[in-house]
Amino acid sequence: MQYFSTQLPITFDLNEAVSYYHELEKNYQHLKWTMPELGFRHTKENITPTITGWAIQTPKAVDEPHCMLYDTNIQGREFYKETPCAFGFAQKLLTKFPTAFRMYITVNSPGVIVVPHVDNENIPRRVYKIIIPIQTNNDATWTVDEGTIHLNAGDVYLVDTLKTHGTQNNGNTDRVHFMFELLAEDLELIKNTTGCI
Repeated sequence: MQYFSTQLPITFDLNEAVSYYHELEKNYQHLKWTMPELGFRHTKENITPTITGWAIQTPKAVDEPHCMLYDTNIQGREFYKETPCAFGFAQKLLTKFPTAFRMYITVNSPGVIVVPHVDNENIPRRVYKIIIPIQTNNDATWTVDEGTIHLNAGDVYLVDTLKTHGTQNNGNTDRVHFMFELLAEDLELIKNTTGCI
């Protein structure tokens, strides 16, 4: 990949994905995780910004189904199990991307800034990430080598997180993304994946 992100020719029902997210908010609060604040900073006054989410997959060796913030050295679908959040639209993602691992949905509230960084430079095997925005706003952007970009809700992106990147949600609404990883050897398979989820 030459750039940080490449839009893939894959479609999905955005309303179905958003309905899945609302189901998590309504009935799966007990499985929600919150990232420690040391992972980001914020600028909006009178707002306590958070990065939260739900794990759709978690390492097989882990007993807590709600936590996805584990060792990123655990790579490959065979080392992961599905959590109780693997239903509906999430199950469709697992079917469409059979090599996906460390799948989760993440919510960046207004005011969250993730400073520019490179993901996991020293992991054993090269990985890429798929990002599927389902809720965003025009002021939720990414800072990458190419400049500032916006990932549109309803699109599917292949991203190279070994390139420097940061994010900022300067809008007034949450930014919600599905994310998961894949190994470099699966890159061509993913690039050739088309159709509807």
